[in-house]
Amino acid sequence: MEIGCLPSSPLRYVFCIFLLSSFIIQGQCRPIMLFNPSHTSFSFPNFNVKPSSEITLLGDAEVIADGESSVRICGSSPRTAGRLMYGRPVRLLQPLGPRSSVSFSSYFSFSMSSGNGDGLAFVILPRGNPLDGQWFGLSSAKGSVSRIPNLFAVEFDSAQNKEVMDINANHVGIDIESLISSKTADVSEIKLILNDGTQLHAWIDYDARSKVLEVRLSKSGLIKPSAPLISHSVDLSGLWKDEMYVGISSSSGDSSQNNVVYSWSFTSSPFHRPQHSHPVNPQAFSQNGRSSFHRRANDILDIFVALLFGTGCGAMAAALTMFLVWSLFTRRFGSTSTEFTAHPVDFGYEKISVTGGNDGFDNNIK
Repeated sequence: MEIGCLPSSPLRYVFCIFLLSSFIIQGQCRPIMLFNPSHTSFSFPNFNVKPSSEITLLGDAEVIADGESSVRICGSSPRTAGRLMYGRPVRLLQPLGPRSSVSFSSYFSFSMSSGNGDGLAFVILPRGNPLDGQWFGLSSAKGSVSRIPNLFAVEFDSAQNKEVMDINANHVGIDIESLISSKTADVSEIKLILNDGTQLHAWIDYDARSKVLEVRLSKSGLIKPSAPLISHSVDLSGLWKDEMYVGISSSSGDSSQNNVVYSWSFTSSPFHRPQHSHPVNPQAFSQNGRSSFHRRANDILDIFVALLFGTGCGAMAAALTMFLVWSLFTRRFGSTSTEFTAHPVDFGYEKISVTGGNDGFDNNIK
């Protein structure tokens, strides 16, 4: 039978090549995951929402109707603290391979009234971290210089505390498991004052591949500074637990300093995205949506690459299928034309031998 020739014919190799190509292309497409559990993205251009699973307000924090629906984290009275937290855990470890951190970025706008309050801090914390009344609400007075496990914070400090080696009362610092900053910068160098009531804009970017953390600060939310206020080389992979929580924490200290957050966005991704100096315009966020600009850009790129690979897979499958059909067609009809040829064939009688029984035949079907 003609089909019986397939296993021993060259078509077998074509079929094997087709399967191998399919597995290779599938392996190339596998990292493109449009819905990845390690990808977190949210945006609050304002807080005109009731506290829900997306927002958690702790301590003194409350939504205030000031025309912009902002969140006052603290300031109702001295010695108070509050937190604005994203209500769902985020995963900051790569889902596959050796233990390593993902990249993340956060933007928020805020203001601080005058006074010697503690200021506020962008924080990443494990579950169960207590809210205390001092040191950005992160620690009690007695524990200010002790280790705080799994703490990551970028502090915007408007008070100078010698106990934690603050450089002045107008600085930004990076805190890793301690309130003693591992890296600080004087905000006065960029001609800004944290606690003069001006609305400021902060960008925090961590590139997991280069292990560089950058902090930027500006009066304008439309222009992201090209030069960071702080650039710090640090490996954060050993800091994260499987689930962490992101938020903004504040304490008023000995004054009734009002610390207000107007907008906030955050995104993380296991895929490396090269950093650039183009600004993220907070006014470009949809008033009704919860997806940030970064997430939309990443998803569009992922969809484009997925379509590109899908087109390649389809083209290769179509080409191999056409070749397979053509090969079967030519083999079958070419054989038929030879079998029923009209030309006589002369046999040499001297070459014909007659055998009897089953001698010379193999009864086993191979």
